[in-house]
Amino acid sequence: MEILIKENLLDLIENNPPSERKEKFKNRDRQARAIMNFDIEDSEKIHIKYEATGKATWNKLKSVHERSYLSSKLFLRRKIYATKMSENGNMNEHIAQMLGLIDKLKAGR
Repeated sequence: MEILIKENLLDLIENNPPSERKEKFKNRDRQARAIMNFDIEDSEKIHIKYEATGKATWNKLKSVHERSYLSSKLFLRRKIYATKMSENGNMNEHIAQMLGLIDKLKAGR
């Protein structure tokens, strides 16, 4: 997203098409889509293959990653709740493992 800000293209993904000349808008929109397309992994390009605008491309990527984020968050919470120290386990290792899971959960925010 930072590159879109740097290139002064953020308004294309946040707002409806501006009332600027159509040709100028199309050029800026193509530029925004090219930047997003260049910046993502090949495996994610399938999600945006048929999106026609920068805004639609951004919204599709956002929806895909929001679902993924919620699934990861749920997985980590379940893992935290289910993690128990074994009877002969090391307390320091158990605490480190729990803190690691909590850090992963916080990092996703």
